[in-house]
Amino acid sequence: MAENETRQGISKYPYNWPSFLAFAKDAHMPHNVLGTKGEFRLLPRMGCAHVWRIGQKACEAKRILEYGSGGSTPWLAQIMPKNGELWSMENDPVWAQWCKKAFDSLRSFLDLSTVMIEYAETQDAYIDGVGGTFDLIIVDGRHIWRAPCMAAAYDKLRPGGTVFLHDSQEALYQPGIVEFLSKGGRLVHEDADRMYKNPYTRLWEGVR
Repeated sequence: MAENETRQGISKYPYNWPSFLAFAKDAHMPHNVLGTKGEFRLLPRMGCAHVWRIGQKACEAKRILEYGSGGSTPWLAQIMPKNGELWSMENDPVWAQWCKKAFDSLRSFLDLSTVMIEYAETQDAYIDGVGGTFDLIIVDGRHIWRAPCMAAAYDKLRPGGTVFLHDSQEALYQPGIVEFLSKGGRLVHEDADRMYKNPYTRLWEGVR
């Protein structure tokens, strides 16, 4: 999620689901009713084409690592297999605690997979705080740590696993992409979602 915009002023919202919706509205996070069951789903703050691309992989991923908690976290927890496991790493302690408490409320009426939101103070803890390998990694967290997250993604992916880097047009993230490819990773697709409010925002998709 965006590092500063959606975190400003969260202290005025109590830790409950109605307030989560109010916060989402204030932060301009898109939300919609999707799925055959008609359940409410909070969508990540990115273009629809990019949401669709990530969703195609997430719905089959048994183990997901997300760098940056936010609107994408409950969405992933809804669409991934219910016996799956979602780890979400967050560098902001206030935001991490708020998301954890919001999830406690969400679980009372939404069918969610297992979710662990972990706060990490240092870059090393942020990147390597969770062991094992993953079917899907999403890099959309702290800006100065996205390149090292991408560089580490290859070794954290299972063979055939997918990594997505949001805002891949940023020069700051290019060294991470280069290192991922140098280890044997492959670029699958990169594009900009022209329907999004920022038509230059790109999503990079790679595979091990």
